[in-house]
Amino acid sequence: MATGPKPAIDFAALLATPLAWTETDDPDFPWETQWNGNRLTLRLNDFPEEPLFTLMESGHALGQLDDWPAIWKR
Repeated sequence: MATGPKPAIDFAALLATPLAWTETDDPDFPWETQWNGNRLTLRLNDFPEEPLFTLMESGHALGQLDDWPAIWKR
């Protein structure tokens, strides 16, 4: 069995991956999904001073985005 750090998640690849998102009751993290055993969340930022969302995985920021990718489903 392999040990060591978890492989990095490619933010750009996730933007091109069909993901089905579910609404949450958390106003700071209003969307979540599962991908390859990882729980991904979207954090709502202080828009327009910051990008609209930050894509998070286990409390780690993967990247920021202003527009919902067309390939993602809400």
